[in-house]
Amino acid sequence: MGGEESGGYGYGNFIPERDGILNSLKIIEMLSYTGKNLSELISEIEKKYGKSSFIRTDFINPGIEKTEFVRKAKEKAPSNVDNLKIKTVKDYDGVEFVLEDGSWLLMRPSGTEPVIRVYAESEEIKKTKRLIKWGSEIVDSLT
Repeated sequence: MGGEESGGYGYGNFIPERDGILNSLKIIEMLSYTGKNLSELISEIEKKYGKSSFIRTDFINPGIEKTEFVRKAKEKAPSNVDNLKIKTVKDYDGVEFVLEDGSWLLMRPSGTEPVIRVYAESEEIKKTKRLIKWGSEIVDSLT
């Protein structure tokens, strides 16, 4: 199973497109099989894997090329963010900073629209918002 930010889910051995009807049927099947409601299942997932808070924000790209943006963002990167060390910097689709606690921030110029997307995920919404703010400051300083 794979998910995408627009809310679509794809399932192996079925049609390759994201299918809302199939997704709804799968959720109904899960609820019927377990006898639980959706909030109970989400709570169980959070207990097992931890909570997750994801945000995406778009900024107008004034024309900076993706490779130039990535290079400049890596140059401006501090050694830590939100009092956490940057563990890994990935640059294969934009520039992503993975912090020592597993939270992350990705800044990625779109290949099809004049926007720079900033994504962040952590275990709590307040922290995710701080990561987005930090990412937006980098985007502002580079564009």
